[in-house]
Amino acid sequence: MQPEDARLSCHCDTGPVSSRQRRAVCSYDEGMNEVPLQFRVHAPALWSPEEPNLYLLQANIQSDTGKDEWQYRTGFRQLQIKGTTFELNGEPIALRGICRMELWKDQGFTMTQAQREQDMRGIKKMGANFVRLQPSPHDRGIIELADELGLLVSEEPGCWWADFRKCLRSFMDLGLDVLERNICRDWNSPSVICWFLGNESYFTVTYLKEAKALCKRVDPLQRPVSMVHENAEPAEAKKLFDESGMYFHDWHAYIFSEDKFQKLPEAFGDSKPLTFSEWGWEDLGNGDIFHERYLDQLLDQIEASRIAGYMFFDWDHYPRFTRVDWATDQDGILHSGAVDELGQKCEPIYSRIAGLFAGKRELRTAIRDERPRVVPLRSLPYGDASRVVPVDLQAIATGEAQRIARAALEKSMETFWATSGYAQDQWARMGRKIRLWRELGIELAGARFRCPVIEDEGRPLLVTSEGPVIPIRRITTQLHVLGQVTSPSGYPVIGIRGDVVAEYILQYKDGHQAVLPVRQGIECAQANCISGASRISPIATGAQPALEFINDPARERYQLLLWSIPLQGRELASIRCISKDGSNYLGILAISTEEA
Repeated sequence: MQPEDARLSCHCDTGPVSSRQRRAVCSYDEGMNEVPLQFRVHAPALWSPEEPNLYLLQANIQSDTGKDEWQYRTGFRQLQIKGTTFELNGEPIALRGICRMELWKDQGFTMTQAQREQDMRGIKKMGANFVRLQPSPHDRGIIELADELGLLVSEEPGCWWADFRKCLRSFMDLGLDVLERNICRDWNSPSVICWFLGNESYFTVTYLKEAKALCKRVDPLQRPVSMVHENAEPAEAKKLFDESGMYFHDWHAYIFSEDKFQKLPEAFGDSKPLTFSEWGWEDLGNGDIFHERYLDQLLDQIEASRIAGYMFFDWDHYPRFTRVDWATDQDGILHSGAVDELGQKCEPIYSRIAGLFAGKRELRTAIRDERPRVVPLRSLPYGDASRVVPVDLQAIATGEAQRIARAALEKSMETFWATSGYAQDQWARMGRKIRLWRELGIELAGARFRCPVIEDEGRPLLVTSEGPVIPIRRITTQLHVLGQVTSPSGYPVIGIRGDVVAEYILQYKDGHQAVLPVRQGIECAQANCISGASRISPIATGAQPALEFINDPARERYQLLLWSIPLQGRELASIRCISKDGSNYLGILAISTEEA
């Protein structure tokens, strides 16, 4: 039921068993009667997977010839589609699901209620919030368990591997009849959130529209309707989904592809939610079938709302004696489940799927430092009585020249990782941005440095062939430059010690100039202390390590150097920093001046 709306016959408990009752006295003629009764329930406790609140409906009839009584548990909840996501009770919800067959070892479809309860409680314990009941209607007891436990479910009429382009009308009518009976039986159950119109079939617009109209006519809640994976390429399938008015797209992701979880959402677009009602195996060809190698990409797409739900195939092993392939050759049993035919866990796949349901990643997500680590300086560069004052670099950092330089460096970083031969997706993993930390004021041995800020994070100035030109306008005895590292590569990985990569031109107020070379291995070195399979220590003998920053502990461990430059105590007007080597970018994070 939707909140604030309900329909039933005669007598109802509108709250959990202890709440007040509303009665209606109905007149009727002899024989069959249908008496509609509408009422409002104010502020009901809503049903959800986290809180599966249920209400008891009771219908009583009494006549001169006897008395009859009927009761039914139901709940109140609201399901909507907003863009590419489902919303339950006004909150976005991703369907974390599994496919279930109504089968048990050596019993076929004749399961006991205890066995059904073992299945459903096991699925709930695994962390799922959704169960695809496939490929035909399941016992009513399963729906009642889903209502009670808080498991969302879908239902379907049993049209499986059918070709609606060629089938007899009688076959279509049978499927529609099963669908209608299923809806009439279960429409008042809050766990049921959608109707699937068939599985892995060759559908037609005619059948889909007719089946959708039936659902609209029979189901007062107007649940979303779709089909389960049309047998076509994504572009053709999308056209059929849209022409027939399906509420959301669906696909079975059984292909070997490194980027299928990225490409499939792109193929179906962002007009409707996309679900994978089956997935979990990859086909490399020549009978080489295996479980998905890792599931982090699927989790990425769920978190980005590009995929609205997924249903792992499947919950349990089950007989497929008519099938001869990779999974059934040994004993006729399809070994695709998270549990075996008796509901016992199959590792490691059980734990992998349970981890996915819990949002746990298989490959450890790179852990970024929230702030840099200060490295003890080898020697104190300032005098005891000196005054060290930060230079404000903010106006330069936010200028157009630096924006262009950052974009060029980010493009260079992308190319570097893409051609590195390892960790080729590293740049994507780190967000395709040069990112530092939010602690913008840094203290080194009692002296303050201040980083420029872009989008609430520190950003270095980048030295190009044009600059930057940094105003100073202070009487200065020493200049302290924090940075002095190159990216994406640099010495000692490439280049020769002593090669000049940049020049700092000191312009004094009295007109004098001084040109300082910035040399590999002396005044600068590579930023990243990881190269290939090696941990390295890029050393600049004329500058000392001052900060360490971890962007990814396995691939991106960065250092920043402090270069202290003695001056003559005259007023320094500006510094112009010019690159002499276009293969890498030299970064300056902060500058402070010292006065005696």
